Amino acid sequence: QSFDINYFIDRIQVLGYDPKDIMTSPDFKIKECYYYPDAKIFDNIVNSFKDAFNKTGAENAVVGISGGIDSALTSAAAVKALGKERVKGFFMPYKTSSEHSYLDALKLSEKYGFKLEVVNISAAADAFIDMFNNLTPLRKGNIMARCRMIVLFDKAAEHNGIVAGT
Repeated sequence: QSFDINYFIDRIQVLGYDPKDIMTSPDFKIKECYYYPDAKIFDNIVNSFKDAFNKTGAENAVVGISGGIDSALTSAAAVKALGKERVKGFFMPYKTSSEHSYLDALKLSEKYGFKLEVVNISAAADAFIDMFNNLTPLRKGNIMARCRMIVLFDKAAEHNGIVAGT
């Protein structure tokens, strides 16, 4: 099972919101954001998390942490909805991934207090990459994305969780 935060983000109007606040502000709050005219967007996302977990009985949110804005918003909402103990973060580098991405992911996990596990996908991705000739960067990127998806869904099964898609 998965819960895709983009389903909600795509349907909102965001006013007065700087995405960088999620990573840089120690007291991050989305300000003046609405899903409905009288409801705050972040609260709607948090409530959607709560509803998804109440309906499924899942114990934990499993989030792929890239160091980017999507995983930052997803993990922030998951922690607010479920508590830091119920959020499992996974950084899944490929051998060419930057240290900067890891440091951003680590900073995010420290800020919100959830555990971050590193699962290197290089061997799995290379096994698929070696099967094909003349792979473009797009095709390699698709292979890496699918390897990350496999890790997340496996970890969700391991932790009685739901993948919170970014």
